[in-house]
Amino acid sequence: MTIIHVYPENDDTNTSYSFSNALNIIDLTYKTDEFLSESSQELSIQDFLLKNKISLDQAEGILISEDCDWKHAIFMIILLKLNRELPILWASDHSYNEIALKCNNPEFGVNKLILPCNSFRFIDVQSYNKVNEEIEDYFIQHDSTKDNTNPLAAIKIFNPPRGSHQLTNEWGAYKLAYTAGYYDLLEPLKQLQPSLNLIYFQYLIQKHGLIPNNVNQGENTNPIRLEGKVLYIDDNYEKGWAMVLKRILETKVNLELRCYESVINFAQKEEQCVQEIVEIINTEAPQLILLDLRLIPEDDLPVKNYTNIEDFTGGRILNTIKAKFPFLPVIIFTASNKAWNMSQLFDEGADGYFIKESPTLYPDEALGNENFQSFLKLLT
Repeated sequence: MTIIHVYPENDDTNTSYSFSNALNIIDLTYKTDEFLSESSQELSIQDFLLKNKISLDQAEGILISEDCDWKHAIFMIILLKLNRELPILWASDHSYNEIALKCNNPEFGVNKLILPCNSFRFIDVQSYNKVNEEIEDYFIQHDSTKDNTNPLAAIKIFNPPRGSHQLTNEWGAYKLAYTAGYYDLLEPLKQLQPSLNLIYFQYLIQKHGLIPNNVNQGENTNPIRLEGKVLYIDDNYEKGWAMVLKRILETKVNLELRCYESVINFAQKEEQCVQEIVEIINTEAPQLILLDLRLIPEDDLPVKNYTNIEDFTGGRILNTIKAKFPFLPVIIFTASNKAWNMSQLFDEGADGYFIKESPTLYPDEALGNENFQSFLKLLT
């Protein structure tokens, strides 16, 4: 039985295991300094596993050494589980309860945990006198017919430390592309929004079944002549939103997407930016405005959750546009579905709204489809 033994290169201090010939142990080492950056640990570990994919795919089991940093071990085990169901044993120098408490502590920034099950065994090496025998017995006696048919059931994801609006902007464009059927955009979106490669989003993609059976271009993506223009104002336009909206506008309503690219300047030069938008409307005569409600970091402060629409950058832009161009349709993009928000948007002159799908607010695919169809009706 071929077992991959994963451990860090720590010169002569590594734990030594001794097994019978029943286990064919293949060592797989990594350098700890490759995973030092807190902000990119998950992606670095993912790259390490991808680099060794051939060996891992041939393995019949994985042994995670007690020499592995507990964070590294958690990330590795969950990434392995998301990729393939096989027996994994983690020989740790911590107790499981200690690991569980750390995973749910924002101080450590690890919001995920693997639950013990038939295909995952946790051993606290401090509690066993015969660690080698325990490890060997687990792999030899493992019965794959008792493995959970849904490996996600063994993965627990806690609330991420990032704010809900940031999560929505990271997730929403991917979800919109999937709902629209533009599966060929899903991988490019991961390039534009690297956070989609993190465990949290990989887990959501598998949990909600957002994995197409085939990738196709769908409708014609190169119309002969576009009949009008849409001005899009959103600080996340470069993170996949423009790519998806461009496809929707061109294929569904034959309109060209025009992004306001100086949106990053709103925080310091709001008045100047608003004037530039007015000039674009005067010179380019767009048929429609797509306007995000929150355009600067201050718009995401908790205090803004129960405030007036005019307190948001997008709300002030809406007022200006409607004052100068009362008949120009404006659709507001928002991550909120609160009723008071919607009422105020219409009071301020908005012609409609599109709710950017949150991984928590729109877990139901039927709701996602309804949201998308409502958006298409607004466009036509």
